[in-house]
This record gives sequence, C-alpha cells and structure tokens, in this order.
Amino acid sequence: MKELYSFSKLDAFKTCPRSFFLSYIKKVDRGNNVYGFLGGEFHECLEKLQKKEITKEEAINKFKESIEVSEMFEMDFPTQRSKESYINCLMEYLSDYERIPIDDFETEEYFEFEVEGITLRGYIDLYFIKGDNIYVLDYKTSSKFSKKDLVKKEKQLILYGLYLQKKYPDKNITYLGFDMCKYFINKRGTLKERTELEESFGNGYVQVDFNNKKIEELKEYITGIVSEINSLDKNNIEEWERNLKNKFFCDNLCGVKKYCN
Repeated sequence: MKELYSFSKLDAFKTCPRSFFLSYIKKVDRGNNVYGFLGGEFHECLEKLQKKEITKEEAINKFKESIEVSEMFEMDFPTQRSKESYINCLMEYLSDYERIPIDDFETEEYFEFEVEGITLRGYIDLYFIKGDNIYVLDYKTSSKFSKKDLVKKEKQLILYGLYLQKKYPDKNITYLGFDMCKYFINKRGTLKERTELEESFGNGYVQVDFNNKKIEELKEYITGIVSEINSLDKNNIEEWERNLKNKFFCDNLCGVKKYCN
C-alpha cells in the first residue's frame, strides 16, 4: 500500500521526529490538546457559516459549548492569560464575521495527488472562483508566524495552489492567503490581536506568493523530508530524535508525550 503524506504529517516530522515516529509508525493513541480541539471546532463553525448552514449567533453559541467541553475534559491552556486571549480573540472574530458573498466556492475539499512521485493529501479550508481566477484561504487559530516560520508554513498554501492548478489548468491561482483569525490588521499593515485594537483595517490576512520558484522549493521540501524519514530505522526508536528545544510543543501540543522517554 502506498504511503500517504499530508503537509501536517511532514510538518510533524520537522517539528519532532520522535513524536512523528510514535504517531505515524507506532500509531499509539494520540491525546487531544485544547488548541487542536478548539481549532477544529472553530473551523467547523466557519465552514457552516460560509455554507449558510448556521447563523452567526448559532456559531457563537456552538463555540461556547465547545469551550465548555474542553473545560469539562480538562484540556488546559498554558496560562489563564493565554486562555482569555485565545477565546476572546476568536469570539470577536465570530462576532465580526462577514461571509464571502460568492456562490462558486468549496469548503474542506479533500485532495490526493502526486508530487515528485510522492502522494500528498489534505483538505482545503476554502477556495472560490471568480471568472478565470481562484482564491484560496486557510484559517489559522494559532499565533502569528515569525518570518522564519512563514517560510515553512507557506508551503501548505503552495501545495494547495499546485493541486488546484492541476485541477483547473485553464484558471489562474490569483490569491493564496492565511486568515490569522486571532488578529486584525492595523493602519501600518501589522497584525495585532483583536482585543488590542480599537480600530481595525481588516482581517489578519497574510498573502503568499505563488510562482515557479515557490513550487520548486515545495518539491525540494517534500522530497527532502520523505528521504529523511526513509533513511531512519522504523524498528529503532532511538534513531528518531526528540526535539527538546521546542518546549511549548512538548508541553502543550504533543499528543504522544506520555509515551516519549
């Protein structure tokens, strides 16, 4: 059976090879964390809003219920302050939400295709078509990216663009962007948390360039990581290093830390 990779799976290896080994090779039970759980619930709200399946008020109530579930199952934030900031910013996003007024769109579209002989799959949050142009949005409930992180994270959108380019060869990939949901843009064009700004100049969109150079960098990234994975012994956990430098990941995001030693 062919090996399937997603951007998140490749990113998991780059973040922590040991966590990747336990998750995807040993396939141990992965625990949930508050960011993963609430992020997923928030994405579902946005999908239903765009599809006109729920009202804004219903989305807000649904997300409040999700917060209560996370508390009931003791999915903790690192600090009370981080909890308040995360929840308040996303609640404000829902309160300010405006549906993209277009009917020719797709949400959570599954894709599977080959890049350099490697099968990639995933789900695209939202894309819509206007004439010959395709616009792609990926919702992020995380903190904003540093310049270094953006170089890696943008490859997710380049992958989406490459797939859509193959699916719609007669159309142009005009816009690829992250909607950083916790943020507004201030008058200087800088991302600021929603709860910190009295006056905003729009959602926290971060556009990514789509060109041949970016596509080649994506291909090198994919083939390089898969080559690294295939070079390691799948029967020897010691070859899969723990990334102890990323303390936030270890403490708050890793779903297999109880198996890690």
